[in-house]
Amino acid sequence: MKTSLVIPATNGNFNYLKCILSHYQDGTVKPDQVVISLSNSHLVDQKLICQLKERFEGVFEDYKLLEHTSTLVQGPNRDAGTMACDNEIIISNDADDIPHPQRIEVIKHFFKNKQILHLNHSYQTRNDMTFEKINLDEVICLEPEETFKLHYRSGDVSDPNISPRPDPRRFGYPFDAYGAVPLWGGHCATMCGAPAFHKDVFKTLRWRHTEEWTWDWDFCVDVLYRFRKSVLINSKLMWYNLLPVKTRRDNANPKHLGLLFKE
Repeated sequence: MKTSLVIPATNGNFNYLKCILSHYQDGTVKPDQVVISLSNSHLVDQKLICQLKERFEGVFEDYKLLEHTSTLVQGPNRDAGTMACDNEIIISNDADDIPHPQRIEVIKHFFKNKQILHLNHSYQTRNDMTFEKINLDEVICLEPEETFKLHYRSGDVSDPNISPRPDPRRFGYPFDAYGAVPLWGGHCATMCGAPAFHKDVFKTLRWRHTEEWTWDWDFCVDVLYRFRKSVLINSKLMWYNLLPVKTRRDNANPKHLGLLFKE
């Protein structure tokens, strides 16, 4: 079961990519393929693009960088990267967030051992910059039917194949900007922007190209509603970057990541 890592990036956060890929290089299990979809690539020094390729082309089995000489907003940029993936499991990573060293290992474990098409995990953020070792036997998983009922609580939600899906906010889903849901006796902060999918999802669905609420969360619940094969796990597999937007998206400097900075 091979994995493809998709990173939708822009000229503003391009400088984070070396750091992110270095974390994956040092992980317990590396992604088999890396696909970077770069919006406004013409605004990035071509020398830097070539240097990134030279640095990582032999590190992963396959490395692709898609250059788009136009502005691709989140949905189209995610979609372009996803469509370029060749492997069975497609794992997203925003271009300003830092992965746990066991991220690929943990995700592969659940796709291998459960009949699922979609997985979301938790995250840590701000000053919580040290990753704790994850024992796979201790990871808590909300099974597909439980995950579905958490989002779609009304008894009149009965046909997962209808389109468009009902909006879970109409059924009392307690969503906030960071995807926190009440699970396991507390709030589990769900990383909507870093989901993992089986490639079969994209035979039916595609990332949204218009902004309705938030591309990542909307697509996650689209997949949940359509297939009912989604799980949530409590593992904090990402450091979610909440530095000021100008610092992390407009003119990213990876040295601002402090303890998480890698070259």
